Amino acid sequence: MFKIFRKNNLRKDTRTEKRNDMFKLKWSNPLGFPHKPSAICYDSKCHLLAIGTSFGLIRVYGKPGVCYYGQFSYDIEIVKLEFILGKGILICLTNDNMLTLWKLTSNRSIKMIIFSKINKEEFIITCFSVMNASFVICGTDLGNVCFLGLPQLNRIVKKDIFFSKIHSIVNIKSQMNYRRIQKITVCPCDSEKWIIAFSRSLIVIYNIENDILLYSFTHEEELQDICWNPSGKSFIMSTVHGSYIQWNLHESSAGIPKTPYGPDPCKPMNNIFVSSLETYGYLIIIRAVL
Repeated sequence: MFKIFRKNNLRKDTRTEKRNDMFKLKWSNPLGFPHKPSAICYDSKCHLLAIGTSFGLIRVYGKPGVCYYGQFSYDIEIVKLEFILGKGILICLTNDNMLTLWKLTSNRSIKMIIFSKINKEEFIITCFSVMNASFVICGTDLGNVCFLGLPQLNRIVKKDIFFSKIHSIVNIKSQMNYRRIQKITVCPCDSEKWIIAFSRSLIVIYNIENDILLYSFTHEEELQDICWNPSGKSFIMSTVHGSYIQWNLHESSAGIPKTPYGPDPCKPMNNIFVSSLETYGYLIIIRAVL
């Protein structure tokens, strides 16, 4: 009787040995479009496209056959990605208020160089880098514009634009409704002229070099995204109600809101972009959930 059990055990051992010889698990190079993308950016100088996911994976695609990849050691959602143009360096903002710097290496991977936090009480909403600049610009939920030096991501306090300064210049009723910075973008014709767009009621045009507020615009809509017109004389903002409005720099009043996908209520326009056409006029590109 015991001999039968011994024979069965020997059979199981030989089967497992053969199975291990026949089947081996090996890690392969990740291919295809990443699952659950949450952020995207493009480097126009190096022609690289970076995609971040909601579980902390970063993929960078170049010409056919070129793919870099990196991942956080824990699951974390990537909120924003931004290239430092022509440097092979990627800025990553995650939903735990962490700003990290990644560099493309020779072995087709992305290496984390350094990470930084502004402080515990102030959360970063948006970030971007300017061409040929030695700093990263961050907009926070307290309405401040912070400058972080490269490559150590140390804060340059003397360059910061605080909300209290803008509030003292612009005559506004309440500062709590629009304090959160939604987006910061640079004029295509003048790199010293920036739009600082708050989530509600206020948009300002600021001269960074001279530290002067040039224009201010107030509105009643909740802002979703904003972009410059290629001419630099106007800008377009999209709202959460599915409409977009064009503003002229030399006119305090806004244009007529346009709702391309039907009457209110509509889904919000998450992103809006304006591109000039060679033949005539401009092309408005909208990303919205229908």
